[in-house]
Amino acid sequence: MNTDIYIVNIDTKFKNPIYTNSGDFVYTFIEPLKNIMSIKLSSIEFPNLYYTFSQKKKNNFFNIKYNNIYYTVTIKDGIYSADSLIDHIQHELQHINKQLCTHFKIHYDGVKFNVHIHNTTTFELDFNNKDSNLLSLGYYLGYRQLIYNTPIKKQRHHDNHTHTEYKYKSESIIDTQGESYFFIKINDFNNVIQDYTMFNGNNYTIRQETQKYFAKILLNGPKMSTIFDTGANFLYKTYNMRQPENLAKLTIQLYDSAGYIIDMLNFNYSLTLEIKYIISSSVKQSLESAPTGIVMSQPIIDDQWNTTLIQNTMENQYPIKIKKNKYDFSYNT
Repeated sequence: MNTDIYIVNIDTKFKNPIYTNSGDFVYTFIEPLKNIMSIKLSSIEFPNLYYTFSQKKKNNFFNIKYNNIYYTVTIKDGIYSADSLIDHIQHELQHINKQLCTHFKIHYDGVKFNVHIHNTTTFELDFNNKDSNLLSLGYYLGYRQLIYNTPIKKQRHHDNHTHTEYKYKSESIIDTQGESYFFIKINDFNNVIQDYTMFNGNNYTIRQETQKYFAKILLNGPKMSTIFDTGANFLYKTYNMRQPENLAKLTIQLYDSAGYIIDMLNFNYSLTLEIKYIISSSVKQSLESAPTGIVMSQPIIDDQWNTTLIQNTMENQYPIKIKKNKYDFSYNT
């Protein structure tokens, strides 16, 4: 069996319509690819710019219960460093302090990276997202429970005065990086299996399902950087067809680690696919006997392109290298 490979470059800035989310779009071939045997993701150039904290993810807020009344602390959607996240939360706490004449403070240990939220009077913390399966803001701050109602009580002495401090210290360290990987789904070509089991604050199962993806992509760089995955790792990124298939379009979707489509915020990325297909022995013989530099303008097998590179734009695909025709020959000028 003789095979050849299309190298297909897909750049989301050429998708149609251009202003849709590049985390979920359809790539349509102008001419369908036929007799496909396998698809390999050989590279992806991905800007790690999607928000770690957002209203959509329901991880941009938490609640404080003070004197049996709940007050919500909300931060803006965006990407934060540890310092800027603490500063923004403290800014919101200042509004509550001014309203209640109290002294809520948040800080994190620059050595151990634990977060502390404290006040001079007792209070409770509620990090529950209610109807969300995504991790809460509290989780990113290092808190592993959803509800905290028993603060650490300490006596502080300062300038001959003694006051009581009530504090909640995070069990883990602050995390503003967020995702360390994401998944890409291409049609129903599935290699990766991910099981999801999510619990609420009382450890009751609220979501249990299995999702399948084409490949797992490591985010091996910080936020505000571009990730270049050229396949130089141990993650398998090839899907082999059980029998030859024809491809007219590709539905390409990006999912975060929790199984939700990523909002790319109108940023674009590119990827390269190596698509292996079958050619007949007669085609192979025709190509080997053809003079160098000759281009044949009609394909032999089912009017199919045989190319080294396909570059898609909003209106055209540009095959480069050679086309094959069983009827006439013309020199490429």
